[in-house]
Amino acid sequence: MRRKTDLLLLALGLLSVAFPPIVPPLLGIVGGAVAGVLSLFTVVVAHLPLACTTAAGGVLAYAFPAAAAAISKWLCRALVASVAAVSPARSLTCAVTPQSLCRSHVRRTPALPSGGEQPPEDPNREVSDVTFRVTKGEFEALQARLKEGRSPAATKPRPARLAPPLGPPATPDPPDLATAIGALPGAGRSWTLLMPYGDLLTSNQRLHHMAEHRLRKRLRQEAALTVRGRRLPSLERAAVYYVLHPRPIKRKRDPGNWSPTAKAYVDGLVDAGLLPDDNSAHLLGPYPEMGAPVTTGGARLSLVVVELAPVPS
Repeated sequence: MRRKTDLLLLALGLLSVAFPPIVPPLLGIVGGAVAGVLSLFTVVVAHLPLACTTAAGGVLAYAFPAAAAAISKWLCRALVASVAAVSPARSLTCAVTPQSLCRSHVRRTPALPSGGEQPPEDPNREVSDVTFRVTKGEFEALQARLKEGRSPAATKPRPARLAPPLGPPATPDPPDLATAIGALPGAGRSWTLLMPYGDLLTSNQRLHHMAEHRLRKRLRQEAALTVRGRRLPSLERAAVYYVLHPRPIKRKRDPGNWSPTAKAYVDGLVDAGLLPDDNSAHLLGPYPEMGAPVTTGGARLSLVVVELAPVPS
């Protein structure tokens, strides 16, 4: 056999010298044959139970031709078992205790007594473990539910509710506070200031202290600039009303919630020189009032400054 192989290799070498173009195809054929042999050997070694079962079936069928039908059935069963040993099915057997599943699904029904009546169920009776066969995906889902302690449907995120756009700012109608101003003792001139459009402070907000400080500072500066732009005279004593112009929604509004904004505006009035101070000797208020709603945009505030006669000393 070895001599024949040597002669074959010698003949291939001579042909290669005589015809050089056939060398690459020839090497390809030889390499493919070697790769096929190695692949077959690898498959046989990796799937040794399957290969041995197939070989045993062939030997038995050759030795006992009369029992070929029985041998074929046995071979089929052996092949199935060998395939399962080589590539396990995607299922597994796990022991599930009554504590991990509902008792009503795992408790075995006891035999009825001779009377035919169902005996009362003892809640403290121990129930033996029951073996279930589930798929791998079902088992992983069950384990995840047991770890989380809640149904997967409960973890479904809810879609975010987006607030409708506010639109451009609106200019509301000026407030009519003639009745309230007429009730003030020593009331004189009055001015209505529609404050600039922007974010407002409310008592219901929960802002970071730095963000609240920046917003309060901006409101205070806006009030001072508004007073200087209108060139209001310096007053010794005055009453201040802050009028809320809310957005057109059905929910009722409490204008007193905007008192932090009114306090920042009053500080701006003092900074602009409209009042000497915001203590009780120079200021009454600020008093909350509800005004006409805006048509578009967010809520706005108006300040009504009423000049008061000085208190005689």
